[in-house]
Amino acid sequence: MNIIEAENLSFTYPGAGFNLQVPSLHVKAGEVIGVIGASGSGKTTLLHLLAGLKLRQAGTLQVNGADPSKESEQARRAHRLSKFGLVFQDFALLDYLNVLDNITLPYRVSSALPWDSTVKSRAETLAGSLGLGDKLRRRIDQLSQGEKQRVAIARAMLTKPALLLADEPTGNLDPSNKLAVLDEMLNLAKANGSTVIVVTHDYTLLNRFDRVLQAPSFMEGSP
Repeated sequence: MNIIEAENLSFTYPGAGFNLQVPSLHVKAGEVIGVIGASGSGKTTLLHLLAGLKLRQAGTLQVNGADPSKESEQARRAHRLSKFGLVFQDFALLDYLNVLDNITLPYRVSSALPWDSTVKSRAETLAGSLGLGDKLRRRIDQLSQGEKQRVAIARAMLTKPALLLADEPTGNLDPSNKLAVLDEMLNLAKANGSTVIVVTHDYTLLNRFDRVLQAPSFMEGSP
């Protein structure tokens, strides 16, 4: 069963001279996909299309059984919160909240995610597995860049998402930690049965993925 199906997918930024073209993309449920390419080659744009943050301008796209361009903004937002896990390059954390509140934020802003006694416990366990167990009450603006990255990963994994979309999830980690954190994220995703798409520019990570796609053509390759 494919969780992502795209044919002749196209998106253009007005006046930017950039045109994303994805001739064909099919991702099976449970696959772990790496997307590699130079800066500006369309990797992040692809993630935004899959998440419904941007809408296709041509071609077809089905993500988790739905076409984002045929859904309302409210429906796309609900899907992002309840079905997708997103790790952004800029983290998208709230500085005035502490680590635990940032991790559990999806449950506090979406009625589609009911809060119960297990949510806080899961969040604490996730934080511990990512080396944040002693920082749960610390504010985000008191963390290092690498610690913020780990908070973003924990938040994305808390809902046990069907699809995890991660944009440079190890980009702010030092070499001694990046493989450990990536492996922990992928192990959590596997335990949840999540499909994973990771955008990276780091060729040393590619042996962690089932398949590697190269931007801008998004054809399979083994760099």
